[in-house]
Amino acid sequence: MSGRTVPISTAVLGDEQTHPMYGGGVNYTALWNLELFVDVTPNTAQTWRASFEQFGPANYNASGPRILELDGYACAGPVPEPATLLLLSLDLTGIPGIRRKMKR
Repeated sequence: MSGRTVPISTAVLGDEQTHPMYGGGVNYTALWNLELFVDVTPNTAQTWRASFEQFGPANYNASGPRILELDGYACAGPVPEPATLLLLSLDLTGIPGIRRKMKR
């Protein structure tokens, strides 16, 4: 994933419209476009979350400090059936035998 363009949408300047963010450098200088360049170690995450924030008052040239966060999440593997269930099933199969002994 190193240096690839990642499609992300964001609202810019509070105009209540969703605009695309583009990656790769100073190629998109229009007011309604922001840029995103991803340079990360390859990862096999199943889910990605990217967030982008721009601080300060929304002025015409969209200047201000910017924070970008890109997180990868992997789904946990299947959880094995606990041994407790096995013990419980053995206990339940033993109850009828105990009842039979008590009835004698």
